[in-house]
Amino acid sequence: MQRRIFISFQNEDRAEANGFNLLHWEKKVDIEFVGRHLLDPVNDKNETYIRSKITEKLKGTSVTVVLIGDKTYDSKWVKWEIEQSVEKGNGIIAIRLNDNAPLPDESPVGHALRNAGAETVSWNTHAIIYAIERAWVFSRSAMLTRTPDVCGGRLCIDGTRITVHQVATLYKRGLSAEDIVDQYPHLTLAQVYAALAYYHANREEVEAELAAELAEAERLEQIHAKKRHAS
Repeated sequence: MQRRIFISFQNEDRAEANGFNLLHWEKKVDIEFVGRHLLDPVNDKNETYIRSKITEKLKGTSVTVVLIGDKTYDSKWVKWEIEQSVEKGNGIIAIRLNDNAPLPDESPVGHALRNAGAETVSWNTHAIIYAIERAWVFSRSAMLTRTPDVCGGRLCIDGTRITVHQVATLYKRGLSAEDIVDQYPHLTLAQVYAALAYYHANREEVEAELAAELAEAERLEQIHAKKRHAS
């Protein structure tokens, strides 16, 4: 499943943000990068425009990568993007563009990253890929919850009564993630992807549970049919 990654950076590191797309060349990694480096430079001084476009580009992402350069620690935009990413439920990692890039804990960005529980790694392709995977798994698991008295204790999308089983059933009928969001407008694409990721990672378990649910439904239907026939 493709990882859609939002890149957060300080303006002086725009070249590095553009170059970060080179990770696409890693054959085993299916990643799409979005971020401020893709905005129209003509409007890059208009704060309202920037905020709206950042919010737009964050949609559908699951991980936010923060590039740490020499002046990133004091960037208001990077701090804001981290806060928006946390609110959205993204996993977050920080990547030092050089080993000496400062990131004081008490700085705006350092404080935001610490509050987000972000992992910090060096500029190493393999380290970055594994960190992205860990952040992606975190973002997915945080979107699913299991409560004993809700939907029979089945795993649900957090804050809803939509179960992983329901999403998996629709997916097996041929619906895409986008189709499922159309059917349940209160869900986000990221939430549906979270449910599908769990299904793919635990397919045998989910399939067994779905089969048990179907068998139970058929048993109850037979009981009701007999009662109707008897009456």
